[in-house]
Amino acid sequence: MENGMLSIGLSGGLDRIYESSPELPNTFLHDGAAVLVQDGRVIAAVEEERLNRVKHSNKFPSNSIRYCLSTAGVELGDIDRIAFYATEAYCKAMLERLSVSQPVPLDPKLLLRQLLARELGAEIDPSGFPS
Repeated sequence: MENGMLSIGLSGGLDRIYESSPELPNTFLHDGAAVLVQDGRVIAAVEEERLNRVKHSNKFPSNSIRYCLSTAGVELGDIDRIAFYATEAYCKAMLERLSVSQPVPLDPKLLLRQLLARELGAEIDPSGFPS
């Protein structure tokens, strides 16, 4: 793949496919998906439900991320920017709600980095998250 700014956009919840967090409102858990963009051009995109076969899957889009990376022949470490569909302030509010019942980092960027590391086995440079 030619050089250029690579960004991946994500939507979906924090859980794996068969886990559930009833403490979070459904408005926080949009259908899981990933899109890979290079210099403003879509390289690959897919909804998680197409890969895990769960209609309106609102789980963490691990399979979608893998698909996008594989299609482009890149690894997570090659990604310059990672974007999530909700604002940081909104994510913080939802994480505070969730932390009442289970321990989670209250920093959305840290949590997303941990999820990516757990699901894809790759450490993410914190500078890849826009402020």
